[in-house]
Amino acid sequence: MKMPLQSLSIRAFRGATQLVDIAFEDKPLVMIFGENGTGKSTIVDAIDFVCNEHAGAIDGKQATPVKDYLPALGCKGSELQVQLRWSTQTFKATLNGSKAKVSGPMPRPKAKILRRAQILEIIDTQPAKRYEAFSRFVAVPNVEKAENALREAVRSAYAEFNVAAKRLSNARDALSR
Repeated sequence: MKMPLQSLSIRAFRGATQLVDIAFEDKPLVMIFGENGTGKSTIVDAIDFVCNEHAGAIDGKQATPVKDYLPALGCKGSELQVQLRWSTQTFKATLNGSKAKVSGPMPRPKAKILRRAQILEIIDTQPAKRYEAFSRFVAVPNVEKAENALREAVRSAYAEFNVAAKRLSNARDALSR
């Protein structure tokens, strides 16, 4: 499966006080990890900014206007730019007042941002409803079909094992007679 997310360039956005260019490997899943304060949220918020026109994790959670907290320290809102290369298409987002202004072909890539609150919600969900809660964020095609095939394979293996064990027992009985 080819990964359509090719690259992300961030300039004057949140913690990116200098130009940051990230090239993504051609893998079906992207995982961003690192120590606290290394820019993980900035990367995810930049993707959210382009794809969903959201200002990120702290959007709506503080009194400071977006136009004041979204630009990197020492940068003006007019300097803020996020560029996302998705497959062969390029999307650019700038800050227009307190809103994202995104240019590029429509439709934009879909990005569902799974943050700590959503992860905790999934964990706290009743076990029988976790798949439903998780499926809002991750497309796992044919999961039920694969799980049923696995259950059937386990049942079949147990049945074959029991037949073989019975044959072995019968053979031992026959030899001892």
